[in-house]
Amino acid sequence: MERWVNSRRVWIEKGYEIDEGVRINSWTGIINSPGICPHPPITAIHVNERFIMKKIMYISGVIIIIAVIILVFKNSKNDKLIPKLKLVSDQRGGIEDFYIEDDKVYIIGGITIINNTEDELSYSLTANSEADFRSGLITSAILKGFDENLSTNIFSIGGHEVQTIKIIFMGDYAGYPKKNDRLMPEITIVEEQKL
Repeated sequence: MERWVNSRRVWIEKGYEIDEGVRINSWTGIINSPGICPHPPITAIHVNERFIMKKIMYISGVIIIIAVIILVFKNSKNDKLIPKLKLVSDQRGGIEDFYIEDDKVYIIGGITIINNTEDELSYSLTANSEADFRSGLITSAILKGFDENLSTNIFSIGGHEVQTIKIIFMGDYAGYPKKNDRLMPEITIVEEQKL
């Protein structure tokens, strides 16, 4: 329902000549006169352009600020989603060898790791070999990863470096002398420290 108001006095105060009987639509701000109008209708935009422009600028500013906040939040969220170190080789690919010596089981394979940061990082690796644990080859499903000389289980990688290494996963022998498959156990990077 349209509401019409007679606000001739308001328009006259603003400097417009308004004839008697002129009606103003309070929803649109358009001045209508009964009958034929010799001049185009005057709108609130003509009267209060500064107010409208301020509103438009304010709304535009708010939209820009919200867009900037969303972009900053999105970028910071993406940085948190990208892991520092990523295992890029097929970790479920085949192992090179496995052997049992001195009540220890050794599973040997090659892996490739990418450092997604600019910093040099140190890390260690573990593997979960649930199938070998269930078959009785090892006493625990979790195996520690060592370098090919079995001298250390801490590895380091430079910033934005791609590193391919030979890894030996070692666990305690449980008595069953066979490995049921040639699959590499599921590998996890367990430690990431900045050097």
